[in-house]
Amino acid sequence: MLSPWIFNYSKGTQAELWIPIISGAVAISYTLFTDAEFGIIKKIKLSNHFLLDLLLGSFLVAAPKLFDYTGYVYLLPYLWIGLLKIFISLAAGNTLHSKHIEQSPRALHLNQSFKSFIHQVQHMNASLQKTFHRERKSITH
Repeated sequence: MLSPWIFNYSKGTQAELWIPIISGAVAISYTLFTDAEFGIIKKIKLSNHFLLDLLLGSFLVAAPKLFDYTGYVYLLPYLWIGLLKIFISLAAGNTLHSKHIEQSPRALHLNQSFKSFIHQVQHMNASLQKTFHRERKSITH
């Protein structure tokens, strides 16, 4: 949002100036609506937040080509900040998603069914081992 002044390209074209400002405002807006620790209104799922980060980062990477920028403006603010946003969204999406459970009731039911199945298999295995052990003892005696 402040990159035109931080990286000293605020006197460039209107697109060079306004795209980072608007992109920053959009990112702050959807962050405030994200259902996570840092969200205030909590209407957007965290996984959707990461998707929006990915899309915004992709737009920032593509913006210099879309709006025909060259040189310094192309390299530092747009390309690197966009790539950093893409990388963080992909990395955080994979690691943090597991901490914010967004499973549907069906997924939870499947998880419980799987645990029940594993428990039954373990129980059958224990029963078979006891039977096998008893038969083995009867043969040796």
